[in-house]
Amino acid sequence: MAKQGQKKTTESAAGNWSGRKFRNKPVVVEAQQIHEMMTVRTPFGPATGAVGDWLITAADGQQWFCTDEYFRENYEPVADEPEEQN
Repeated sequence: MAKQGQKKTTESAAGNWSGRKFRNKPVVVEAQQIHEMMTVRTPFGPATGAVGDWLITAADGQQWFCTDEYFRENYEPVADEPEEQN
């Protein structure tokens, strides 16, 4: 139980989260559109992408596929960051 003045930091899966609206957190990922069917390993087992899908690679190295339609609706280019100067 949270002390007075502290917020509860966890909720059960069904708790107060059910039926609410959610937004993807803005996370920068690398992506490339694939031109031939391919399979990658994921924590949930092998995943196969079709021609035209996008292969997404997160900063931690995890990879997954999404369709071109989903990618264009949910991702946007990130401006190149300047390289660090010593």
